[in-house]
Amino acid sequence: MSWIALFGSIIMLFIFFFSYSLTSPASPIIKVQPAMADTILHVLTSPVTYSYILFVTSVSLSFDLIVKLLQRSLYRTIRDEVVSREFDVKQFNDLYYPLVKVKQIVTKASESALSLVSVQTKQRGYSFAQEEGPAISQSDVVRLYDSRMPKISKN
Repeated sequence: MSWIALFGSIIMLFIFFFSYSLTSPASPIIKVQPAMADTILHVLTSPVTYSYILFVTSVSLSFDLIVKLLQRSLYRTIRDEVVSREFDVKQFNDLYYPLVKVKQIVTKASESALSLVSVQTKQRGYSFAQEEGPAISQSDVVRLYDSRMPKISKN
């Protein structure tokens, strides 16, 4: 919300300044000093204006950032606890652990499938990778899991 408030106030300042400076000094509704007419053109071409906008926004947002960091580190809410636990390393390990288990199961299946095929030297490879020169065929791996198909041992 602080971004919206900050940039909204800057935009409102420029809208007011622009409308005020473009008003004619002879206007019966709003009396403007003659020196203020067309001042907006001088303001928008000045580098001081843009440096002022950058300075004010950076100071305002840095103050807001410091306050929010102190609040989230010293006075945690339930939402802050949930966010911090989402990025916890243990949570990542809990998500990574099932992948390790799948790898162990595939490795065990590959080793048992290798014992079906009489190979002199154990070749390492992916069971379904045709480009890598697989150590076992895909049908042998399927036979390990499908009990309906007879297991064929090659002599």
